[in-house]
Amino acid sequence: MAEVIWTDNATGWRIDALAYGGSTFGQKSAEKLDNTFKAYSRLLSTHPLLGHREPLLAHITGLTYRSILVHRNYKLIYRVEPVDSETAGRVLIIDVWDTRMNPEFLAARIPATD
Repeated sequence: MAEVIWTDNATGWRIDALAYGGSTFGQKSAEKLDNTFKAYSRLLSTHPLLGHREPLLAHITGLTYRSILVHRNYKLIYRVEPVDSETAGRVLIIDVWDTRMNPEFLAARIPATD
């Protein structure tokens, strides 16, 4: 079972998504979304290669980013360490991406080093 680690950036985007959901759709909806994030974190700990390679980040050399759609509006962007190993030691969640945003902005949000 891999350890799932949320980066500070991913945690911040998660909090923003939950705050937006709470103010727009109600607290109950935000809690459901938070439970969804937690469920996918647990799922990635046992199946780190569940998501597909993120095509919007394929141009980044040396690192392989994967993504998994957790809600129609959000996907988790993550890395597996060691790379592409079903027996990964860590799953590093890098971003909570709002799929309604301009795809060109995703690469700008991914820090050069995590």
